[in-house]
Amino acid sequence: MKKVMTDGVRLNVHESSKFKTTAMTVDFVGPLDHRKFAARAMVAEMMENYSQKYNSKLKVARRLSELFGADFGTNVFKIGNRSVLRVVMSFVNNDFTLDNSDVLDEALAFLAEMIFHPNQADHQYVDDQFQIQRDNLVQYLNSLSDDRRYYALKRTRELYFYGQPNYSESVIGSPQQVMSLKNQDVLNELKNTLANDEIHISILGQLSPKQIEDVQHHLAFSPRPDLSSKIKPELGQSSEQSKVETIKGEQSKLDLAFDFPILIGDRNYFSAIVMNALLGGMQQSLMFHNIREKHSLAYYISSSYNSTLGYVAIESGINADDTEEVEALIHQQIDLIKAQKYDDQRFLDVKSALIDGYDSKFDSQRRTLNGDFVNELYGMDLSVDQWIQKIRAVTKDDLSKVASMMKLKTRFLLKGTNNG
Repeated sequence: MKKVMTDGVRLNVHESSKFKTTAMTVDFVGPLDHRKFAARAMVAEMMENYSQKYNSKLKVARRLSELFGADFGTNVFKIGNRSVLRVVMSFVNNDFTLDNSDVLDEALAFLAEMIFHPNQADHQYVDDQFQIQRDNLVQYLNSLSDDRRYYALKRTRELYFYGQPNYSESVIGSPQQVMSLKNQDVLNELKNTLANDEIHISILGQLSPKQIEDVQHHLAFSPRPDLSSKIKPELGQSSEQSKVETIKGEQSKLDLAFDFPILIGDRNYFSAIVMNALLGGMQQSLMFHNIREKHSLAYYISSSYNSTLGYVAIESGINADDTEEVEALIHQQIDLIKAQKYDDQRFLDVKSALIDGYDSKFDSQRRTLNGDFVNELYGMDLSVDQWIQKIRAVTKDDLSKVASMMKLKTRFLLKGTNNG
């Protein structure tokens, strides 16, 4: 059931009796603005941990325990040219409580409290709580630099989107940006989010008409502009980028990024999905088989297709001395797809694995709700059977066509030295 609650506020109830819990997401969707990344991340942190009524982490935890162990959290991410602040909650269905409590109504009341009533004093968050969460976020960001695989992918993204900070910068900002945040400015960002962001409320479970009314009562947002029709990004053109950095250690990271101008919902979208899977998106892929297994030249190697921004990223962990050979083999696998020189059985196995993976996502409430959200943003309205038919209909000719659209744009080598 899909419903427009008011201008810019949409409700999607995905009916299912498969689970013993009901899951909800409330997505605040705003324009992508790198100047606000750190502030929105802090809004999410404060919303998850404090409200006026539940003004400590302990009180939040106690209330969730009273709601039969409900889960609650927030996160931020990008999709296309949009910044999303997501609130997630799941709770047991009424039928599975001993006293037949109306858990949905109580959970909605808790959700509304955490969203609409920040713990504030003198027009800003309670300052010691703000400082604790800001320090925690800075500590988390600093810890990411120790993850070399993450660092290599981050640098590749920065090079690929050089001069385009909305896409190159992390959605949670940098440690410096977070530390520079002012308490009152973050609270103002919350107010702006509540007043102006487009809102998508998604629920997976079984709701009666009365319970749907309860959702609208508790989550009564004001009207706001509808931004969904403008979701596809208008990316600027930037030149090819290549960079080498050195680190102590044996293993190197070679990451490549290719222009791949096919977006979600485009005519060649399903061919792009299959092509990426065959190239390096799963264990049945050509890169995994020919580079990692056959030649033993990679500790790990994979490709990922970003269908909201139109590029393919390839990650690999290698020895520095093998860099040229690995890069040549990566291009060779792309050429094999272009020339259709790969086993028919491997092609069928990849498509079967994609279908099995798509089926299995419905075993996860959060993956199902995320799929509903993405489809809503991009106007996709395919049944499971239709999605599977689209995958099955992809041919080798289709893969050859889309593989020919790939153009190398970014090369980043985090080169390990043998003296550490």
